[in-house]
Amino acid sequence: MVDYHGYPPELVEQQKSFLTEVYTAGIQSIYISAIKNYKDRAKQYAEEVKKKIDSDRDAMDSAIQGESSQAIRECINTYAQKYDSIGK
Repeated sequence: MVDYHGYPPELVEQQKSFLTEVYTAGIQSIYISAIKNYKDRAKQYAEEVKKKIDSDRDAMDSAIQGESSQAIRECINTYAQKYDSIGK
């Protein structure tokens, strides 16, 4: 027989059930909500950064012509693509 330090086995089983069914589910819900909030905010920030990168690219593209312009555009596009997957 298991020693429950003087507590009735029914009470101990009730507490175990409570922890498993209510407390753990509540913690899991809070965790899922926090992850979703983090991903949403990360996606928002990434989109803002990408818009700024695109704006800077367009400004440089207007100022620089020829092969240099193409090289800068390709480099910036490669860099900016890294922000597409953030928050997904």
